[in-house]
Amino acid sequence: QDARDEGIEPDTVALNAALAACERGGQSDEALLLLSEMEASPSAPPDRISYNTAIAACSRCGEWRTALRLLGEMAERVPPPRNTPDAHSYGAALSACERGGQPDEALRLLERMRSEGLRPGLVHYHAVMRACATPAHWPIAASMLQDARDEGLSPNTVSTNCALAACEAGGAWRDALALLDEAAAPDAISFHTAIAACRRAGGRPAARAALR
Repeated sequence: QDARDEGIEPDTVALNAALAACERGGQSDEALLLLSEMEASPSAPPDRISYNTAIAACSRCGEWRTALRLLGEMAERVPPPRNTPDAHSYGAALSACERGGQPDEALRLLERMRSEGLRPGLVHYHAVMRACATPAHWPIAASMLQDARDEGLSPNTVSTNCALAACEAGGAWRDALALLDEAAAPDAISFHTAIAACRRAGGRPAARAALR
């Protein structure tokens, strides 16, 4: 607003910087208002960065429905050729599904990402695995370690911990112990999560098995 008061009309780059500030501050309403103003501006139309940042702001606030709506609108409202979602777009939207507790939406997004010729990275798998850390979806999350390997990725300790958290949610202590045994570099979180899975399902004897 200060720039406008001085007769300077902000361009897309300047407004994207303002959007980024809204995202960092968790101000999704302000980000959406700014994006709406950009859509109505002939001199500072939104680009893919604008939408990615607005999606990330919604993700930070757990507004998964709005994040998915923006992902769908991007192709219609951003001039080509940079009007299709990229890996950052999907990463932000998947994070929104994770925080909103929407495993089915996350799984659909992962498939859509693949169908559009984008290769998921570990950050995408981690978001889906966290979203799927539920009693009903934990087997899917646990199987994603192999899915990532099949795509040429190298799962790391964070990947293992995401799968262990899913096993804990499902009370699958045997699977948790198997994952812990296979882990290349388990950390304290790995052991704590495996023990929690054992306590949830099998009590102290199973928990002691995790420490052997």
